[in-house]
Amino acid sequence: MLGKLLRNLISGPHVSVEDDALRLARDLYNESQHDEAVKVLTTLIEYKPDCVEALMLCGAAKRAAGRTKEGLADLARAGRHLPRTMRRASTSLR
Repeated sequence: MLGKLLRNLISGPHVSVEDDALRLARDLYNESQHDEAVKVLTTLIEYKPDCVEALMLCGAAKRAAGRTKEGLADLARAGRHLPRTMRRASTSLR
C-alpha cells in the first residue's frame, strides 16, 4: 500500500494523492495500525506540509501510539494552518 502511494507521489496520479493517502491512513488508524498510519501521513505531510487533515490525523495516530508529545506538536501545527476564522471559532468554544 505504501509503495503505491509513494509511486503516485512521484508519477502524479489521475486521482488526488492527498485523498488516497488520507483514505489509507484513516483505514489504518481505524484498524489500530497507528504506526503504519503515521508512516503514510508523514509521507503526505512531506509532500503537502500545510495539509491540516493529515496533520490532525497524524497527531491523533501518534498519541494513540503513545507518542503524546509528538502528537500534540502535530496538532498544534495543524492549528497554525487553520484559516483565521476557524481559529477564532475554535477558541470561542473553550
